[in-house]
Amino acid sequence: MSKFDVLFIGSGQGAWNGAIPMAQKGLNVAVIEEDKFGGVCSNRGCNAKILLDRPFLLKHLTDGMVGRVFNNELTTNWPDLMKVKQEIIGQQDHNNRTKLEKNSVTVIKGHAEFKDNQTVVVAGVEYQADKIVIAAGTRAHHLDIPGAELFKTSDDFLDMPEMPNKITLIGGGLIAVELASISAEAGADVTILVRGQQILKDFYPNYVARMADVLTKQGVKIIYGSTLEQAEQTAQGIVLTANGEKLPATDYVVDATGRTSNADHLGLENTDVQVDGNGWIEVDEFLHTTVPNIYATGDVTNHHQPDITPVAAFESKYLGHVFTGEITEAIVYPYIPRVAFTIPRIAQFGTMPVGLVVDGVDEAGHQVKILPSSGDWFKFLQNETEGEITLVYGDDNLLIGAAAIGYEAEDEINGLLPYAQLKMDRQAMDQFVWLFPSLQYMTSRNV
Repeated sequence: MSKFDVLFIGSGQGAWNGAIPMAQKGLNVAVIEEDKFGGVCSNRGCNAKILLDRPFLLKHLTDGMVGRVFNNELTTNWPDLMKVKQEIIGQQDHNNRTKLEKNSVTVIKGHAEFKDNQTVVVAGVEYQADKIVIAAGTRAHHLDIPGAELFKTSDDFLDMPEMPNKITLIGGGLIAVELASISAEAGADVTILVRGQQILKDFYPNYVARMADVLTKQGVKIIYGSTLEQAEQTAQGIVLTANGEKLPATDYVVDATGRTSNADHLGLENTDVQVDGNGWIEVDEFLHTTVPNIYATGDVTNHHQPDITPVAAFESKYLGHVFTGEITEAIVYPYIPRVAFTIPRIAQFGTMPVGLVVDGVDEAGHQVKILPSSGDWFKFLQNETEGEITLVYGDDNLLIGAAAIGYEAEDEINGLLPYAQLKMDRQAMDQFVWLFPSLQYMTSRNV
């Protein structure tokens, strides 16, 4: 039986960012992976999505400058774009595994199941470790209705050889809306079926509404209050029934109704590890499970943080510091930013305005400052007149939240994060000298 100092189950960002630093500092570390090294984000998630999205953002930008800078609109070729995506993403599994091995991390290929609180079994071989970290992530949720076998997942979409003429996305979260944005820009006839009355419910509603208006103007149909009942294949395509009515036939349906914890595939019933009623592994402020030597990171946990790559990476780095004796304190999460890679993007962190904003004050008494793109010469070239940044200040006049909508909203929010995280006042902010002209300079002068 092999024994390690630290054994990770899963090789995504919840493992990667801790495993390598631990090994570099002398710990005997192993990573078990049954699929592709690097996890969902590297192989069939964030990386693949942005490779498909970015060209359409560039096309959108240049289309807005036709007649001002360019003579003609760009055309796109989905099969060629997919080929480029495959060439880049296809290397991730090998590259990630190689990087682990080069940094003295033992890699174990196969499905891991717990035999007991100390032992993990892979293909009949037993492994033990002083500390075991579950970083097993999530998988696509599947609707349980008649005809659901006709539905595709986001994994399928990101490998789709041709863009369908008509595509329907089920769900109102990040996956559904981001894929809808890509599909619309690619020229498809897009429908989004939303069970509730709002898409992107975790984002600033004012900017969600603006982004939804952009999608609608592109021809995207967003149908709220949709309870899907069944699907059937017909000669015209896939016909969905929602709220007792049959919808027009569509060529391709993506079930984007969320993600499901992989905790139920790990043999946790053989351990004392507890999961909550929704299947997420319970962890405390040290990322301990209910078994002292077993920890968990990332999307598989009930950490009450956004299930996004940067959070998993942050938790993995935290464990790296704990396991090497560098810190003993509980994890303290910084401001966690969110982004929807739609066109335009929406990004945010911290406190959002509460209710109506009147004379720069919201209903909770926060000071609110709004910075429209219409007053920013830096964005005039790309014809970005509808973008905006909203800043929220606390009682001490320090930045406690920000939201942005625009073609570069993610960079604007990244630039604002240090001000809030480090609790900078105006004097501290003025100690920075930003490059000019740049987005960072233009944003910082108005904080």
